Amino acid sequence: AASRTFALLNPQGNVMQNVVLDVPDGESWVVLDFDVPAGSGFGLNCLNTDPQLWRDEPPSALSYPYLLGDLGAITGTNIAGANAYAYYYYFYEWHVSPNGALAYSGGYPCMNVELLDVEPLESLGGGDNGNDCWGWADPETGRELALYGRSNGLAIIDVTDPTDMVYFAEVPTATSASLWRDVKVYMDHAYIVSEANDHGVQVVDLQALLALPLDQVTEVAPVMHYQGFGKAHNIALNEETGFAYGVGTNTYNGGLHILDLANPANPVLAGAFDGYYSHDVQAVVYHGPDGDYAGREMVFCFNGQSGFAIVDAEDKTDVQLVSTLNYAELGYTHQGWLSEDHRFCYLNDELDEQNFGNYTRTYVVDIADLDAPSVIGYYEAPVAAIDHNMYVIGDKLYQSNYLSGLRILDAVDPANGLLELVGYFDTNPESDAASFNGTWGNYPYFPTRNI
Repeated sequence: AASRTFALLNPQGNVMQNVVLDVPDGESWVVLDFDVPAGSGFGLNCLNTDPQLWRDEPPSALSYPYLLGDLGAITGTNIAGANAYAYYYYFYEWHVSPNGALAYSGGYPCMNVELLDVEPLESLGGGDNGNDCWGWADPETGRELALYGRSNGLAIIDVTDPTDMVYFAEVPTATSASLWRDVKVYMDHAYIVSEANDHGVQVVDLQALLALPLDQVTEVAPVMHYQGFGKAHNIALNEETGFAYGVGTNTYNGGLHILDLANPANPVLAGAFDGYYSHDVQAVVYHGPDGDYAGREMVFCFNGQSGFAIVDAEDKTDVQLVSTLNYAELGYTHQGWLSEDHRFCYLNDELDEQNFGNYTRTYVVDIADLDAPSVIGYYEAPVAAIDHNMYVIGDKLYQSNYLSGLRILDAVDPANGLLELVGYFDTNPESDAASFNGTWGNYPYFPTRNI
């Protein structure tokens, strides 16, 4: 008898799922409960040194392919030669079963998520593409507005009745169209950036939108246009302190362009950090286990080809690099989000699927010591879609992963790198390929918990 770690491998040999089971003496069933997607080239392995998944010794060794009913087959083994060792365990009589009927909502495959309404891009202002999104709820009336980026501007959609969305206002791009546009909200103001040249930050008073009619689309003029930078890949906000962080701009080497929003309608430059290009960041008042930084404004930076970094931005005029982190098979560290207790950081990589053949990975980073972050492990989805933006509420991660759509993970045991899929909504059921098509973002923070 012994404890063994069984694993399901993807076609590249990476662990997709694993489970630790106690194997008793004698003959017994071992229930792995792995969710194996459609396809070929997957593997079964035992992560302990010995034993591997031996079938048996000659002359009773298994011949391949070993059919698994009409659902598939075990086609071969990478263990060469006869089993010359006196192992205690032999594995045979593999059984698989279908997952049951696939659930659909509105024609889309899903699990624990229901479609309430859908509108095509053409009905929301058009343009060459949609991009990222955010949301705002009026604290007095409870009206909920979705802020939806397009190549040619920002669509403002009333989603108070989630079964009957109403597109009623738009903010045209400040200059030209662009594939990239992003928006965040602070104190009832929206801050819109784009990678269009000379775009800057458009500041929109969201309270003023409440008086607009819903039976027509009104063009909204920004109350202010900040032009301290031209293009930006994104903008992040620390609502607790009232500072915004433009990232991927044409200033400060693409690093942090820090804005003071003490007057929400009039952002002013407060500081900068030019040590690295940042693709996305999250800024927080830190309350995690590292007492050296308690109560300080820390910025967790996802820096593309430069990996992950943590900076101390308590003094906006003297931002200091605290630490950096790279990891195996780093393609492009794209985005991430902290656990609510600031003990872990979950991050994703936008190019490891295409560069290394990985399936969608969510890395769990130990940040108990901000001076020495380390990767604990990762969750690898059973699909090859590219990951994009994710957010955290409680122990749930809400991920937008291009062609595989919205994926919801439960951080069941992050200290051991264990995350579990508990819901999804497949926005593009025709494919889960590693392609830059599908969903970029989601907004899970509405009071109604509609996404």
